[in-house]
Amino acid sequence: MQSRRLLLKLVEFIIFFMFITTSWLYVMVFPFSFLRHDEGPTLTRNDASVSNIVTANSSSPLSHDHDGFVTAKKDAETSNVVMLDNSSSNVYFVRGKRDRSGSFIQDLLHAHAWLWSRGWQFGGTCSIRRAKTKKLLLHLGLEKVLPVVDCNEEQHARIIEKTSYMAHDTKFMTLKWKNSFLKEWDKTSHSVYQKIAVESRTSYNIVVHIRRGDVSLCRYPKRYLPNFHYQRLIDQHTPNNATKNVVVTIFSESKSIESFHGFEARGYNVMLDSPLNDVWSSFLGANLIITSKSSFSFTPAILNSHAKVVYTPFWHEPHKSWNWTVVDKQSCIDVEKKMLHVSKCCKKNTCNAKKFKIYDN
Repeated sequence: MQSRRLLLKLVEFIIFFMFITTSWLYVMVFPFSFLRHDEGPTLTRNDASVSNIVTANSSSPLSHDHDGFVTAKKDAETSNVVMLDNSSSNVYFVRGKRDRSGSFIQDLLHAHAWLWSRGWQFGGTCSIRRAKTKKLLLHLGLEKVLPVVDCNEEQHARIIEKTSYMAHDTKFMTLKWKNSFLKEWDKTSHSVYQKIAVESRTSYNIVVHIRRGDVSLCRYPKRYLPNFHYQRLIDQHTPNNATKNVVVTIFSESKSIESFHGFEARGYNVMLDSPLNDVWSSFLGANLIITSKSSFSFTPAILNSHAKVVYTPFWHEPHKSWNWTVVDKQSCIDVEKKMLHVSKCCKKNTCNAKKFKIYDN
């Protein structure tokens, strides 16, 4: 009996000792991890591999793939990666998201801004899984400022983790960064950028994105914004004294529980399931952008240098320096409550797409 008590006491002592030791290590080591983090981004591999990277002065020049994207060409003798800049220690890369175009490009912009704020260079994304996104980057002339680079672990590319930049959301996407990015975009793809900007000179273009398809009343009622929400914003923000012809274009998807006949009756251009290139070109040439709760409209709104943007809040917030018009909180709460109430038809299976209409009352 006594030996059992001694054994229990010994076990308790060992557990207590391990707890004290672990706590001490946490207190002593954890604070310094923040200091190390500020010295550079979190890499996906050992930073020592950077010493094996060859700069653009190498005898092996940058090559382009069949679509015109910059790729990293291997040196025949060293089999190392040719970087985009002489200061290779300041060049970093990201892994491309598997998401759709808006979210993919937005991720690159977040990384670009975060690196730019530290004086480092954005080398590009090491992967792109959607052919449509690649074509969109080419169409917009963004492939030089947001390049897709042929890099991987064997080639010792410096890939940073998303936790380094996405945790800050738009904190580093300041107006100063935005102007610098747009200037670089204009310099590298002047004809494309100017062509898009010219579209806004002939008429006053209001471009609206209504997220439908995978975002439905029954699946995501809190993300679903009804037609009347957009109509209210169009009415509120259309200038009464416009000197140019006002053109309203609605971009959405045909899969929708609400019909778009009401918009067509008002003379709006309703474009459903349109090609990405056409949609983004319209956003970039718009004078007024009304976004949905989606990166698909949030991202091109960032890239538009002259438009007034009316933003309905969701998990990505605009930087305060952009001066976007934010839909008031109470209106958003009212819409969400109404959608949760209306979505009861989903459980009852009484939602009729042909007759369904959500009224603003």
